[in-house]
Amino acid sequence: MKKIIIGLILILVASSLFFTREAFSDILQESYTSIKEVVVGKIALSKENDEEIVSAPETQTAGEQTEVAPEDVKPAIDPNDPFLLLVNKEVGVLDETYVPQNLAVPNVAFSTSVAERKQMVKEAADALEQLFAAASNDGITLHAQSGYRSFGTQEYLYDSYVRANGEEAASTFSAKPGQSEHQTGLAMDVTSDSVDNQLVQEYGETVEGKWLAEHAEEYGFIIRFQLGKEDITGYMYEPWHLRYVGVEHAKYMTEHGLTLEEYLGVTEK
Repeated sequence: MKKIIIGLILILVASSLFFTREAFSDILQESYTSIKEVVVGKIALSKENDEEIVSAPETQTAGEQTEVAPEDVKPAIDPNDPFLLLVNKEVGVLDETYVPQNLAVPNVAFSTSVAERKQMVKEAADALEQLFAAASNDGITLHAQSGYRSFGTQEYLYDSYVRANGEEAASTFSAKPGQSEHQTGLAMDVTSDSVDNQLVQEYGETVEGKWLAEHAEEYGFIIRFQLGKEDITGYMYEPWHLRYVGVEHAKYMTEHGLTLEEYLGVTEK
């Protein structure tokens, strides 16, 4: 009897363990399913958020958060830029020993036979060749007449003008030695057959002179002595006098009607 009772107890315990294991397994399965649904749901939600973040810029109005750089910005001025050398009656006076480096003769038509005056600093000479070629393509014929002039040459010319016209008058169109841009090798006087290859103010009204004033900046040149700026430059209007400063600076100066003195902030008050 005792054995029978023990046997029944063991059967009941085993049955209990079996059903408990099944129930626990069901709980685990339900929990796993629940956790899986939550995780999958979070992953799906995360993907949706990522897609929204990626696509968000497409809904923004172009330019709302983009700063547009100003188009009209003055170029940076390097005080050591040799092409911005200022030589006039008050500033940058050169001594008799100054001779620019790297002088060259541009391959252009000249109206002078004086070898010295055919020279320019190499970069300016190259730019002059390009300018003359562009003029020719537009049916414009230009002649280069006077480029580099030494201190001694300028001294001779100025003295001759003083003897002929008096010092006050001569100083309005000719520089004293050491005060001439021609000594820098960055200037060239340009003329044409329409004015008999003379250097006269009427040149500014010719087809050639107008073309020069319109296109010189594209090749790094400015009309150095402008009409109406005589009190700033110290010299009369010279539509024939080109000065090389580099394309970037030439374009800004021309577009704003600035003399080299104004551009560099060196003017008499």
